[in-house]
Order: sequence, then C-alpha cells, then structure tokens
Amino acid sequence: LYEECLIDGRMQKALVSAAKKGTSVKLTGKDQEILHRARARLGYLFTSLRAILSDSAINFKPFVTSGWEEDGNCDALGVTHVGRLPSLTQIVPVYSEEGIMDIKELVGEPKQGAMSTMLEFLISQLPQEWKIFAQHEGMEPTELYEKLAKNECSKEQQSRLREWASHRAQSVIRTVNGAVHYHKALQLLLQRGKEVGFEDIRQHVQLIVAHQTYGKLNLGKAVHAKIQHGVLMTEGAHGLRPNDRVRLSVDTLDADGAVAQRAVAKIAEGFTAAKLRKRAKDVDEQNMEAQASDGSEPEQVARGSAGQEGLPLEQPLPAAAGMLSGLIPTMLAPVKEGEEAPEEAAREKPLKDLKTDSLESLPASPAAPRHPALLGRLWGNANKGLRGFKSGCFYTVKEVIDEQTAILTEDSVNCGTARLEKAESTRRDHDLHYMLRKHKGYPFFVAIDFQRGKVHPRLEELIDQHLASTCEAAGSLRFKHASVLIRYQDHSEEEDWPIEVVHVLPRARGLLIGSQGNLSQGKAGNQLGALRFAEGHFLQMMDANMGCYCGETFKVPIVLQGFHERLVEDCGSDHRLHLQARIIGFREHIFTREHGLVGKIMADAEWTFGTLVQRLLEFLAVRMHYGHPDFMDGFWSSNRGSVSKASPHINLSEDIFAGLNVKTRKEQSLHVDYLEWEKGREVQFLAGSGFFWKIASGSVGLLRTRDLRTLCGNASVTESFALYFATVAWYIHNVLVDVSTELFVLIFVYLTLAAKSISDLGELGSMLAAEWFLTPAFSAMLPAVIGLGIEYGPLWMIRNYMLSAPMSMIYFVFINKSMSSSVRTTFAANTAEYVNTGRPHANKSYTLMEAFRAFRSSHYTPALQLIYAITVYRLMNSDAALPMILVSFTAVVWIAAPILFQPPSKALYEQTKELVTFIAKAPSLHDRIVPGKPSSLYEAALEQELKEASQPLMLPLLWGVFICCLYFLMTTTEVFDQIWAPICSLMILFLWRTLLRWTGVKQAGMIVLIMLGLVLLMIPFTMFAVENPTPGPLLIATLVLFKFLHTTKLCIWKLFSMVLPRGSPLRYEQIVRFTFDCLGIYELQFFGALVVLFVQVPFAGLLWLLDRPPLRLRTWLLLNRRVSVGCVARIYGSSQHSKECEGVRVERI
Repeated sequence: LYEECLIDGRMQKALVSAAKKGTSVKLTGKDQEILHRARARLGYLFTSLRAILSDSAINFKPFVTSGWEEDGNCDALGVTHVGRLPSLTQIVPVYSEEGIMDIKELVGEPKQGAMSTMLEFLISQLPQEWKIFAQHEGMEPTELYEKLAKNECSKEQQSRLREWASHRAQSVIRTVNGAVHYHKALQLLLQRGKEVGFEDIRQHVQLIVAHQTYGKLNLGKAVHAKIQHGVLMTEGAHGLRPNDRVRLSVDTLDADGAVAQRAVAKIAEGFTAAKLRKRAKDVDEQNMEAQASDGSEPEQVARGSAGQEGLPLEQPLPAAAGMLSGLIPTMLAPVKEGEEAPEEAAREKPLKDLKTDSLESLPASPAAPRHPALLGRLWGNANKGLRGFKSGCFYTVKEVIDEQTAILTEDSVNCGTARLEKAESTRRDHDLHYMLRKHKGYPFFVAIDFQRGKVHPRLEELIDQHLASTCEAAGSLRFKHASVLIRYQDHSEEEDWPIEVVHVLPRARGLLIGSQGNLSQGKAGNQLGALRFAEGHFLQMMDANMGCYCGETFKVPIVLQGFHERLVEDCGSDHRLHLQARIIGFREHIFTREHGLVGKIMADAEWTFGTLVQRLLEFLAVRMHYGHPDFMDGFWSSNRGSVSKASPHINLSEDIFAGLNVKTRKEQSLHVDYLEWEKGREVQFLAGSGFFWKIASGSVGLLRTRDLRTLCGNASVTESFALYFATVAWYIHNVLVDVSTELFVLIFVYLTLAAKSISDLGELGSMLAAEWFLTPAFSAMLPAVIGLGIEYGPLWMIRNYMLSAPMSMIYFVFINKSMSSSVRTTFAANTAEYVNTGRPHANKSYTLMEAFRAFRSSHYTPALQLIYAITVYRLMNSDAALPMILVSFTAVVWIAAPILFQPPSKALYEQTKELVTFIAKAPSLHDRIVPGKPSSLYEAALEQELKEASQPLMLPLLWGVFICCLYFLMTTTEVFDQIWAPICSLMILFLWRTLLRWTGVKQAGMIVLIMLGLVLLMIPFTMFAVENPTPGPLLIATLVLFKFLHTTKLCIWKLFSMVLPRGSPLRYEQIVRFTFDCLGIYELQFFGALVVLFVQVPFAGLLWLLDRPPLRLRTWLLLNRRVSVGCVARIYGSSQHSKECEGVRVERI
C-alpha cells in the first residue's frame, strides 16, 4: 500500500506495529493518511480470509513454527507441503499496448485542444496519491511537477514517475508488476528455514510476456556515407555509438550532384563500356565495335551491350544494387576443395547465363535517378575493394572517432558512397528491458516472434550464438520463423540488449497464418507462442490491462489447490490426475472507475458482469471464460486446442471458446469469491462504443461455430436456456428491442394510413393506446443495486451508483444501439469485424468528424429515420396522437450522446470547420474509392453502398417487395396525388447530374449546395399543381417514393449480379455507382448530414458555454472540476521554490 501511494509513512508504521503486536489499528485520523481504496483492500482481504478459514471444503490449517507466540511467524500455505503447491505459468500477450508512459506524453503540450497535460489530468483525478508520491521523493507536490515539466529531474526520478503514472492507466508494467507480486509472495512463503532463490521460485511460478513486436527491425533516417577501408564518414553528425548496427546499401546519388555529372562524362568517354567489355569475355566485341562505328553514342553502346547480355544499365540503382548483392557475394565466397573458384566460374560463364530473376521482382522507383557509372565501378572493382562488402547487410560500429567519423569492425569494407541506415531499438523494447531489469531476480521471461531479416540484427546474432553454443550442427541451421524465449542478463558491455536467449523453437510458418484480410487472430497466436514454453501445471492468461494487489497473491496457492478434489491435508497419490474443474475464475475490481464518468459507468457494468453474473452462471453450471484472468489446467488446455481459437471472422471473441471447450467435454468451470484481480476497461466514449461493437460482432461469429451447435445439440431444454443467457442473450435482446422500436413507430404510421386513430385503439382495449414510462429495462439495475448495497453499504451505493444512474442510462441507450447495429451488420455481411479501441485515456478527446464517421450509419441514419416517421405520424394525427416521448428521446440520444460524452476540448471551431468540409466536399465522379479512408461524405456513403451491394440480396429484395406491396395497398389517393412533388425533384436532380457528366465539370461544394437548394424550392412550386396540398401526405408520399426507389435499386443490383460474368467487380461497381448517383441516395445522405450538423454544433456550443469558468459543468461531469492547465499549483499551492523566485527583485541597470 505504501509503495502504491495509498497510505503515507505514518500509517505504514502504525499498520506494521499493529501486525507485529496483534493489536487493532484505527484507519482514520488527522495525522495518518489512508485512501479509501486502501481501506477497501484491507477490508476485503480480512473478510476473504475469514471466508477461507470457515470453508470446510478448504479445511485450512495454518502452519505454525516453534515460538510463534514470540515472533508471530506464520504463513498462508498452511500445513500443505511445498511439494504439493501447484505450479503456475502466467502469460501476458502484448502487441502494441503501452508499456510505460513516456515523459513527453505526460508533460508535453496538450493535443487536440485538450484541457491539460496527461500528468495534470492524473493528478487532478488522484490528488492524494500524488501528494504521497511527492513525499516519497522528498519534495512538495507542485515542486515535483514543475521540476519534471522543466526537465530538471534525474533519470531515476523520471523512471519512478513514469511508473507511478503508468500504474494509474492501462499499461503493460501494471500487469507485470501485479503478476510479480505472486513471485514475491512465494519468496516469503517458501522461506521455511532456507534461502529461496531463482530456481526455487521458478519451480512454482513462471511469468511469460508474449510480445509479438519486440525486437522488430526499426531503421533510422537514411543518410549517405563514404566507406573506405572500414572507415565510415558522413557529412553531418551520424549519432552512432560503439556496437551499433548499421545497414549499408548501394543506393542512388543525387542526379544534380557533381558525382553524377562526372559519371555521365565517363560513360560518354567510353570508360565504363570498356570495363564491361573486358569483364565479359564472351560478349561479341565485333558487334560492339560495329554498333560504335554506326555513329552511336558511347552511352548508347554501353546500354545496348548491357541489355543484350542481361545487365540492364537502365535499371534504377536500388534494383541494380540488389543484383550486385546477389552476384558479388557469389564471386567472393570461399572455395571448397574440389570446386572451381566462383570468380573463375563467373569469368568462364557468359554474363547472360547469370540469372537475374530476382531483379525483375524488385520494384523500380521511377523517381530514382540512374547512375550506371557506379554499377560499372562496382563491377570493375569487385576483386579489389568489395571483398568484404555486401549491399543491404548490417555492419557493426567498432569505434567512434568523432561526430562524422566511425570505424567498422570489418576493416576491409570499401564501397565508396553508400546509403547508411542505423538499426534502432524501439521505445517498446526499452520499456520491456526496464521491466526485465526491475524484476531480474524472478522467473520473468519474454516469448517473442522471430522472423529472420525483420528483427534487429543484434537480436538475430544473439539467437544464432545460442544455437551455436547448444547445437553442433547450428552452422547449417537457417530458419525463417521461430518462437524464442528470452530473459534478463546484465551485459556490461552492451546496455541496449541486456537479454539472454533461453530457448529457440523453429517454426515452419509465421505466428499469424492466412492471407491479408484473413490472418488468424493475433492474440490467439501470441498466446500459443507463449504456451510452447509454459512449465506450470496451471495457466493464467492476463490481458495487458490487468493488475493485482500484493495482498491478494498470498491467497493464490489456496485457489490453485481448489482444482483438486482432495482436501488439503489428504496425501493421495493420484490427486494430480483427478481434478474437479478445468477453469477457476474469481472476482474483479475495475481500477479505471476513478477515470471520469465513462470509466465509472463501464466499471459498474463490468463489475456486475464479471462478479455478480459469474456467480449465477456457475450456479447454472454454464460459466464460460470471457477474457478474465482465470486459472486454467495447463496440460489439459495445451492438448485440446490451446486456450483460444484463431479463425479471424468466426472466433473474434476468442476467449469464450475456452469455456465452450470445457462445457462440451463435460468439465467444470468454477467461480470463487475470496480472490480479486484488478482489471481496466475503456474510459472514453468512442472507445467504449467500439469495444461493445466488437464483442457484439463476435457473438454473431459464435452463433456460426460448430462448438455452440455441438453443445446445444447435446443439452436439455433447461441447459439450452442457461447456455443462451451465458453466450448471446444480451446481444439478441438488444436487436429485438431495436427492431421493436422501429416497428412500434411504423405500426402507428400504418394505422394512420388505415384511418385508425388512438381513440379507436382505446375502445378496443389495446395496450398501444397508452405510452409506458416505467419499462422492464429498469430491472437491469437491480443486480448492481443489491450487490453494491450489500458489499459497500447503502450510502456508498446511493452516492457512487444511483447518482450516476441517469447518465448511465443515456450511455447505454446509445451503447445498446451500437450492439444492435453490430449484430445486424454482421448478420448481413456474414463476417465478424474487429475494432481496435486503443484504450485511450479519459481526457483524450475526439473530433466531431471522427464521431460522424464512426456513428453515421449505425446511429445517425436510424435516428433520423425514427424522427421522420414520428413527424409523419404527428402531422397526420394532429388532434389525437401518442406522444412517443421515449422513442423520440431515444432518437435524440443517438445523435446527441457523442457530443454529451465528448471529453472537453478547446477546438470547437476547428472541429466544426473540419466536419463542414467533410460534408460539403465535392463528390468525385470518376475516382475509385479507397476502402476505409473516405475523404468526403460522398465517398463514405458510396463505400457503404458498395458493401451492401456485395452482400446477399435475395432476402432484402423480398422484404422490400413486400413493404412496397403493403404501401401500394394501404396508401390513399390523396397521398399518391402528392407524390408528384418529390418525383419532379428527383427528375431535376437526374437532369442536373446528367449535364455535369456530359460537360465533365467537377462539382464544387457550392454547386452542390445550390443544387440542393433548388430541390427545396422545387417542392413548394410543385405543390401548386396538387389539389389541397398538406405536409402530412407529402411526407408520406416521399417516404413511399424512396421505399420504391430502394426496392428498385435492389432489383437492379440483383439483375446485374446475375447478368454480369463473375470476376468483373469494376463493371458491377459502376452499376452501384450509377444507382447511387441517379436515385437520390447521396442527396438523402447529404440532407441527413446537414440535420446532424445543425443539431450537434449548437449543442456542442451550448456545452462549451456551460464549461466556461467559473461553472465548468461539463468538465466537472465528465472528469473533475480541478483539471486544467496549471491545476497542480491551484490544488496544492505554489511551491516554495516558485515563491522564492517571485520574491527576487531585478533592478534595472
């Protein structure tokens, strides 16, 4: 608690003293500071210990040494023999997750109009913890922040501060430190009269970070350098250090430079052509002279000769360098006994027989200037200065002379001018080395994905050296892919790579298999790569957003022994084979609850599901594995398809299949309440919506799996109900509610067309005659109300849960629509879609355009359709109509929620301008759309149309025909009289677009606005031709017309998909684009975007005004009222150092 800044030094001494004496301690007081989170941890720890001691199934008996009464020596293992303590392997898959927060990220300039720096936000959220941390550093809180902002702190202080900030965010180091807490607990528990070393701990626990991107090749900025006899010289500062690896390659030079001009002059003199003729003895010299005697320029002669013999001097030098790197090493390779020298073989062999197939596969850069003189010089000097050089290879820096000169270890390298690129280690590598160094005394390993040629050359050397030292035939081993296990080793001579290779397992294929767009799951592959090195009997799969309080780790041995059916003191010999469960789960504490309003809402929802629901699912015997840090039977999982599945479009929710595997094989998945692990959740609105979109899409993939079909096929009716609620019930229910909302409004529109009013429904006694406000959805709050009220007390539940319930309801009205849209979209597309949320911080804002692109089709368009249908109903029933308050509120929330939950930002004008530009940008009439990167509303809407056109069309077409027939039979003549107004408007649009296509004039944004304005004016003009024009029938007529156009569009798509031959996507895309342009689809999207713009921008402006000082209501609601630039000094007051500086008087001289 003291190290995590949850208690101060005085409270630490009081707790230690009370523990030694066996007395009580008061967790309050003015002189002793203890945070609420520390009190909650201590309270749960002692409560869970009482539960363990009173559980007869555990039958815990403490191990007491002699003299326990005097020294208080007792441990949590009890009478269990150390040899029976189950071994555990902890696996943390990592890809691009943040290791440790960077100083620039913490105190750098706020981006995207943020209200403060990242560190100021964390301090404003956790002011007491920052105060305690400053006490640890021996400074005042404001003084510490100011020194850090001015870069006056030492590297050690910066490292400790980065770790403090990372522990209050979702980072890898938080997960690693939490896992190592168990190592430290075992180190204490195993000390029964003996020293506990590395191997003693390794027999019981092992931590593997499966880092998929560790050691990947990262090249610095390329510069040109001159290399002569191993001496490297650059024009500017090279920034090299001893033992650095640099890649040297023959590259193009500047065409305007003097070197290139001299090279062209040499070619003109025939110098290079003469050298090439001398090297190629089999070339017909008479033909060369005949060509030269015809009056051809020497440059043309050299080019023609090279073209005949397979040496294309016209090839740009990057490709030519690749050719030389293949030919020259062949000539300079060592000669074995009985073989002909490669150089002599090359001389005896015609140049045209030297294959250059690899040259054709290399991409030629058209912008790269040609430099044939360099090619001739390299070819001519192959036996002299290029014996130790190979283009594109890495060389080691031996010594640095000055800022522009360095010496390579290969002193024979002499290639003139070359391209120099330094191999640099990434920030992720440094962060991981910091973690390894911090926990170097514990069994902490890293499993990496090795790909030869794509990793840092030093890492490749270490792996080859390990193979050479462990395998006699390592010299002939050359593999491309391998899984490699490394650990920390302090190399005094090399600080950048303090690692030791432990194991190397070559693989036939890469970690991810499949083609682009169909690659296997990265997380599943990462877990499998680490599973090959697992030594423990049991596994714990943790994501990189978890952690653990050190006090909880002392209970892990008791939970692990729960896999066995025997009692603790039983000494049966077959207990390791007879397990009562394959998975054991436990409670979760969501530590991101303190990160703003969205973090609190997500934490309450995750706690309800991860703790309360899991208890019920265990009672129903259908508890699965949902990405929680559960314990698993390692040997069983390794022999039954790993702990997750990796098919990209089916197994998107890869973790749940471990639970399905357990249930299918008639095994058990248990849940215990006396162990709690920490977990993070999304704390930003956009990321939270993306997370729920992903898991909802994964639920559709789950419905398509053989696992679920096999499981349900062998289950009873009651078991099927339980499985339904344990897997996809939540997502299917959201779809049903969403569809019911749409049908609810359309039913009243249809009743209006049938001349049935709300009074007629009341006379029939129908429940549709009244609107309900207290819906069954409120029952979803009961589990959290009861659970939180019992565990934390009614006052805490009211203050921390009930007060945020209204905002939580608004949030989940939007999120439920995200899940419904995801399920419906995945059903139509027949493929699950992965969404990378990135887990941004709570104060990181997003722009209006980012929200518009994310929610345009999933939320904004359905909301506008609901509002349009409600408007039609109210206009047609002005006398007596159902208010439809809840439905209208739902539609407004779908549009306004992204603005309401948007983190405070100062850049409202820039965001509005960006969104207006995106909407009003001129549509491109001929350019192809780049998938996933629309630059305008036209491209985004057209991309959506292309996706819909590529999906199965028969069911949507039949449904559209049915609705059209329904409208045709129900619509009155009054409505059909009004339909001419929108038809005339569409005809004008069609003629206008035809004119633009015929003239080839590009549409400007203003022309689009003028065109749409003409359409708006055309509607009232055409209404003069209609007898008794009214707005209600006109809106219904427009609705009917666009439904007919939508069905017509589907008919055209279906017809041409059958007529056009397969393999002609371009022609089909032209048909889709034609319907998109000529049937008013883009104009409809444009009008909808304008409505969204006119709703969101004023609302955002109102929230911006309410957020001005001194109110700051929006910041107080979403984050806290303290956060702002310079808030540290306002929270704690100015530091003594600042006061002294302010008191200094400067006299004018």
